[in-house]
Amino acid sequence: MAVITDAKARNMKPDDGLLPHGGVTGLALEPSSTKGHGKWILRYTSPVTQKRRKAGLGGYPDVGIAEAGKKGVLFREQLTEGIDPLELKAEAAQVAAKAAVIPLFKDAAETVYAELKPGWKNVKHQAQWINTLREYAAPIIGEIPIDQLEPRHIADALRPIWLSKPETASRLKQRINTVLAWGWAHGYCKSNPVDVVGHLLPQQPSKAVRVEHQPAMPWRIIPEFWKTHLVVEDYDVSRALLKFLILTAARSGEVRGMTWGEVDFEQRVWTIPPERMKAKFQHRVPLSRTAIEILKKQRAFDTGLVCSGQLKPDRKLSFFSATAGGSPSLNW
Repeated sequence: MAVITDAKARNMKPDDGLLPHGGVTGLALEPSSTKGHGKWILRYTSPVTQKRRKAGLGGYPDVGIAEAGKKGVLFREQLTEGIDPLELKAEAAQVAAKAAVIPLFKDAAETVYAELKPGWKNVKHQAQWINTLREYAAPIIGEIPIDQLEPRHIADALRPIWLSKPETASRLKQRINTVLAWGWAHGYCKSNPVDVVGHLLPQQPSKAVRVEHQPAMPWRIIPEFWKTHLVVEDYDVSRALLKFLILTAARSGEVRGMTWGEVDFEQRVWTIPPERMKAKFQHRVPLSRTAIEILKKQRAFDTGLVCSGQLKPDRKLSFFSATAGGSPSLNW
């Protein structure tokens, strides 16, 4: 078939049918509402979906006959290779759109911070979380899109404080990890470089060397401690409640705020409400006979708080501190 001429295309009327290009299979000029104007379309069967499709290659006369033929040939070559040109175009547009919205690390950090902040009750922790990222990470990796971050970039941000401030560096690493895990979950990046950054940094001092925790009393000596220091003739509130704490393995703050409404004497259960628990979950504590006896004696003082009887209401409990050769001090 002969290729369409410009003369024929310019004389095309709105009510004319499709004018085949003549040089490329399926390529034709579709008339528009104006004489001598139209739209190039290529009709084909998708090698991907096996469905009939129609691709637009531009309008005539802006896209001339020769240019339309070149575009049509390119489309046909892609079809021969099993590629659907429209699918390829859509994927390219999707990639371009995605690239346009991938955030820089500093922006991602601020977004993650804003999303996580409402769940943190500690105001000091809220400030520390974002300040470590702003101070140590943002100056080095803040302007890099998160999908372009590599382990070496993370190492560069951590290295200045990795050995001199190991605790801060460890927290910084955790927070960078949180930001990039958020990016991964949202499809902005395909991996988290924090996972392997340890291979680029020297070993930090042992945490056991850096941190000294409050020593705990070995459980084997508790019976002797109980007999020696907690058994007295006169009733002592501090000793009684220290016994209760030992029997329930509760935190001192949970015991200090304990109310009679939380105690079920019949079922022998102490139910601590979520707002008084560190983890914000309700906690049920079974009570032994001795624990029940302690509570019954304490109930004689008839106050709202279990541990307020015979004590000044504005004093806080500091149960005891014991040394190897000394005795405990029981203070409120």
